[in-house]
Order: sequence, then C-alpha cells, then structure tokens
Amino acid sequence: MPGTPGAKTVDHQTPAGKIKFHEFTSVFADASYSVGYLDYPDASEDAESVRNRFNTIRDDLLARRQQSRLINEREIKEGAFTGREFLLLNDQKLFTMLRAFLVHKRLYEVSIQLPVAAAFTNGKATSLPQDRTKSFAVSAGKFFASFEVPEIAETMDEFDRAVRDAEMKSPGLQTVVGPCDCLPENSTWDGVLNGKVVHLVTPVFPAIARSAHASGSVNVQVLIDVDGNVVAARAVAGHPLLRAAAEKAARESKFSPTTLEGKPVMVNGVIVYNFKAQ
Repeated sequence: MPGTPGAKTVDHQTPAGKIKFHEFTSVFADASYSVGYLDYPDASEDAESVRNRFNTIRDDLLARRQQSRLINEREIKEGAFTGREFLLLNDQKLFTMLRAFLVHKRLYEVSIQLPVAAAFTNGKATSLPQDRTKSFAVSAGKFFASFEVPEIAETMDEFDRAVRDAEMKSPGLQTVVGPCDCLPENSTWDGVLNGKVVHLVTPVFPAIARSAHASGSVNVQVLIDVDGNVVAARAVAGHPLLRAAAEKAARESKFSPTTLEGKPVMVNGVIVYNFKAQ
C-alpha cells in the first residue's frame, strides 16, 4: 500500500443486512489507492452462489457511486478463489479499476482511481489494456501484485505463482489471454497456440499410459514470456496418465514472441497435444 493510508469504517446495506466495511485509502495528487474488506454472515462456496453474490456486489458498488458508469466487468481468479474486476468511469473525469475477491465469508476490494487523462493515452476511458498509459499500467500492476491474502496464496500452484512473479518483476507488462477483449475486433484467435510455435516438443508416451490404452487430447495452459519461452505450464484437460508428459513437453517448447500494437506482451494460452493409443 503506497503512502500512509487513512482508515474508516462504514455500514454497507446488503441482502444480509447492514455489514461494516473497513477501508484503508491513500490519496495522492495524481491517484488514490484503496483496500477494504467486509465479512458476510455466511459463505458463498458453490459457483452459482458466488456469481449471485458478485452481481449483488456490482449493484451495491454502483449504488454507492451514483455518478459512476460501469465500463466493463470480467471474472478473474487468484489461486482457487474467484473474483471480479470492475472498470468504472466517474463523471467522465475519473477512472477506477476495482478488483473484488471472495475468500470464504470475507470480501476484499482493492482499487486504484485516477483522472482519465492520466490513465489513457488518448484521453478516453475504454476497457482495452493497450489504451492505458505506461505510467498507469505500471502503477496498477505494482499495486495489485502487492496485494496478497494468505488463504489465496496457499491455493496457488506453479502456474499461478509464475503469473504473480511476472507481474511483480515487470509491472505494467501486459499478458494477453485468448480469447479476450484486449485483442483486435477482427481477431479469430481462440487461445490455442499451436500455430505460433517455433519448436513444439513431442511428448513421450508414458509406459503406464500405454499399458492402460490411454489416449485423446491433452490441453496444457502455458505462460509465455516476451522472448517466446514457456515459463509455466499446467494441464487443464485430458487423461490423467498423459498430463505430466504433456506438461513436460510444453515447458521445453519455444514460441514466436508476441506483440500487441508494437508492444511486447506475455501470452497466456493453450497447447493441444493429441495422444493416439499405442
């Protein structure tokens, strides 16, 4: 948290009644940073309950900021926990990026607010990361990457940690995820990276998988750095006996560097391996 934050506690009206919201805010001449939390009386664990609670959070957020307009919202994940990112425009002058996470009964809200002119290169607020100024991208990247909840960190795997480490090491460096709204409108990329490969390592067919007559496709999510190297890989679909071999092959593969509007970006996408029964 930059600076020395001021603290305040306010009552939020929710479907569960009034709940105290604790907020810590640092205000500077060019931006303000806030971290807050509240505790619901019950936890929302199943997907539908979490989705409904986030919808309520969004509606409450807009009710509290009556001069604000929602530009975009998207689901985000940290470890095993689900979150939402909200982009808000306040009175056509201030831009707010707010990320909310539900960790059992506790809701965390982390936000940065600054003038639209300082946040966007063309002076117009949009949902596209490439329209943001470098200074804003770096400041937001550092701020959000510095926010860590122990319960979330404990559920992170190698892939999640690699993403977090990349954000801490290079704040403001954009990571393109396919499909996503940060790609050009005429893009047909579906997130599958096989077509961008320079050297795709063929996985070794595991003996135990061969004995079990395992076969089929294995989808491996990979994080690729600006030089085209795979810095993290995890299998997200496919036969359990084939996943480790696919992950190993993915880590050893090489891809062409990716740029977006002339700027180097990291890529979060999928490699598909097809195993034929032997």
